[in-house]
Formats: sequence, structure tokens, C-alpha cells
Amino acid sequence: MFIVQCNVGAAAAGRPIPPPSAWRIPPVEDTIESVADDLLEGQYNNPVRVIGFDAAARTSRDVSGEVARELRQRCADQRREPPEFLQEFLDRCA
Repeated sequence: MFIVQCNVGAAAAGRPIPPPSAWRIPPVEDTIESVADDLLEGQYNNPVRVIGFDAAARTSRDVSGEVARELRQRCADQRREPPEFLQEFLDRCA
């Protein structure tokens, strides 16, 4: 399961993730690939990070870098630039 954190407020000086922010929980069967699909389709507004949860192992981790690599690879395969609305997310995950 993956959760995408989105920034719904204006940036505050000196804060990496300005409040308020919101979490969107995709369906449980989602994969990194399906989260990338949703991001490319613009289903998230100002994504900040993606957290992956493994319920069986009771662990979680930030998978933003993996999602960003998937997004960059898809754009390269399609010979297009990443959408402007994802540029800040991609820059942060560089």
C-alpha cells in the first residue's frame, strides 16, 4: 500500500513540508508503477512524498526516489519532458 502526501498550502520559509498537507490513500493493490500512472495523469495535487507500507512486516519507508525514477524512465521511454506539475517533486527527489 502506498500513501502520497500532497502539499495543499503555501510554502513557509525554512520548512521542508509546509502545513497544511494532506495524505491520499490509493487502493491497497497499488504498486509503484500504478502510483506513477496516477501522478502522470495529474491525480495528485503538489505531491511531496510517497510512503510505502508493508502490513505483513509492519514496516514503512519513503519510496519517493523510486517513484521519481519510474516517472523519469517513463518520460524518457515516451521521449517527452516530465509534466510541469511534477517538476518540483522530481527536483526534490533528485
